[in-house]
Amino acid sequence: SAVANGEEALGSRLIGMLEEWHPNSEFTADRAGVIACQSIDAASVALLTGLVGSRESAIHHVDVDDYISTHEAAAASPAFQRAVRGMSHPPFGIRLKLLREYYHSEAYSRIFNQAIVLGPGSAWGEDDSEVEIVLGG
Repeated sequence: SAVANGEEALGSRLIGMLEEWHPNSEFTADRAGVIACQSIDAASVALLTGLVGSRESAIHHVDVDDYISTHEAAAASPAFQRAVRGMSHPPFGIRLKLLREYYHSEAYSRIFNQAIVLGPGSAWGEDDSEVEIVLGG
């Protein structure tokens, strides 16, 4: 019936949207991590720990720049591109590269070069005055 076909099409579109959203959510989580720790080295080690299994191995045995370069060279191959299509998570090399690009971006810098003003009645204001929080230095 037309209703069943419409529901099937809607379901297919929703699945496609979720499949597109999933890797982006991991990039967003990576960005949240570097914002929280404010250190690209610490964020890189945290991400690499998921790849190599331990923090010590990530720190002592992985050169992040070499890893990204190796990943970029491999990513050019058709075999790599076929393999990535079937992965449930974005490759670590892509995540590291995008995380480093974000860390050095204007968008990241703006977060720490601004003041946030909480208006009257905010959770931090004990009276009806404004509270200003200055981020960065």
